[in-house]
Order: sequence, then C-alpha cells, then structure tokens
Amino acid sequence: NQTLFHEAFHGVFRNILSNTERIAVLNEAQVKYDAPDAARLEFLRQAPGNEKLNIQALTQLHYEERLADDFGQSK
Repeated sequence: NQTLFHEAFHGVFRNILSNTERIAVLNEAQVKYDAPDAARLEFLRQAPGNEKLNIQALTQLHYEERLADDFGQSK
C-alpha cells in the first residue's frame, strides 16, 4: 500500500533519524528534486497544522513529501 509506506517514511524520518541525518537527507533531496514554487508552498501551508510554518520549514516539508512519495511508490 503506497500510503502505508509513505506514512512509514515520515515516521522514520521524524522519529528515528537524528537531526544531522535529517539535514543530510534533505540536502540530497534538494539535488534530486526541483525547488518548490510559490503555489506548492501555499498548498503545503494550507494543510492542517502547517498554517504558521515559515518558508524554510515549508521548503523542508516539500522535500520530505517528495521523498515520502518516492518511497511509497517504490514498494
């Protein structure tokens, strides 16, 4: 199930990886994926709980979501 693996990625990324490891993964994602545009950032901001996130946090979330999507599709 793609959704299950997608959400499992978030669990590992947020709860098991160290801050240093998360930063390294996000840096690799910035090389692999396109940067988010304004519409993408606004879409992410509209999700419940994201209303107060700054641009940096939304950008990191964009890359985390792209990684989670790929992980979900690879299974």
